[in-house]
Amino acid sequence: MDNSLFLGTGTLNLESASEILAAAKISATPLALTPLTGGANNRVFRLDLEHAPSLILKSYFQHPQDLRPRLKSEFEFLSFAWAEGIRCIPKPLYQDPTQNLALYTHINAPLATSDHSTLSFIEAAADFLLDLNRKKHSGKHLSYASEACLKISDYFEAVEKRLYQLLCVSQETLVEKQLHQFLQHQLLPQWNQIKETTCKTALQALSPDPSDLILSPSDFGLHNVLVSTTNHYTFIDFEYAGWDDPVKTICDFFLQPRVPISCAYFEYFSKLTVSLTPNPQKTLERTKLLFPICKIKWCCMILNVFLHTGKARREFANVDLSAAQAQQLVLAQSYLSDYDRFRRKRFPVLEIADDRI
Repeated sequence: MDNSLFLGTGTLNLESASEILAAAKISATPLALTPLTGGANNRVFRLDLEHAPSLILKSYFQHPQDLRPRLKSEFEFLSFAWAEGIRCIPKPLYQDPTQNLALYTHINAPLATSDHSTLSFIEAAADFLLDLNRKKHSGKHLSYASEACLKISDYFEAVEKRLYQLLCVSQETLVEKQLHQFLQHQLLPQWNQIKETTCKTALQALSPDPSDLILSPSDFGLHNVLVSTTNHYTFIDFEYAGWDDPVKTICDFFLQPRVPISCAYFEYFSKLTVSLTPNPQKTLERTKLLFPICKIKWCCMILNVFLHTGKARREFANVDLSAAQAQQLVLAQSYLSDYDRFRRKRFPVLEIADDRI
């Protein structure tokens, strides 16, 4: 694959790091540039400096067929949050759109694990969301979140689009043939059943109003959290952030599969989140109805590695593609087969008092 097609794929070394520091007006000598593992879409480096704290240098993937401004979205969202006094995030320092690079403060803490699915984390996540939206009118300049759902039909269309893309995947390899068997015999039948049993009339009556929209981190969950030894949480990765329906924020928070969050906190987190809207009970009811649809969307997203842009992102991030495809297919199969248990445990009857939370 010719990586010259993608922005953010230029050679990064100490010389280029010095140039970036100079452009950012940071007077420090770079000592080492160390790639950090764990990212599936971008390249992230720790930039160690002489007589100064280390920084994060992030090189953003940009495919010609995926023109979402990842760098712009993340840097502007973090800049807004930092200006609002929010400190549970990296500080944005400098961006270079021409090279698709950005500098952030480095947080010396490991990624969260499933062991951190605790009330302490849920409270920190809810506080972060509430802080982002205390003066949300100040963020009018921020864009919509990636794949934002501004009306009910957006939820259905997001799933249909992803299913169509997966159905267009070739069947040249064994794992691609296995993908199509999974689609035809498991995923599509379950999606059709959900569409048949979903009351679209009720959903239309619960459609979000513009005043319901919140500023959402979007890719929000334990998979994008650093945890210090003193249990201080730092939220990272805001490439998809922006204005969105709080229902999608709630659903994605619990549906993301990388580091699952206990369903025991579903009701608590949901009620705190919908308190940001003018009509929390209506938003809670919409959450309950749209949750199964978001579940299918996430099952499709797990399989992004089979799509052209998904494959390119993995190769850009130096991920073993064939192994990743096999792994993601197994994950999608397990994720979907767990649907009924997941639905029963994560769908409490949601009610909220008139005085809100």
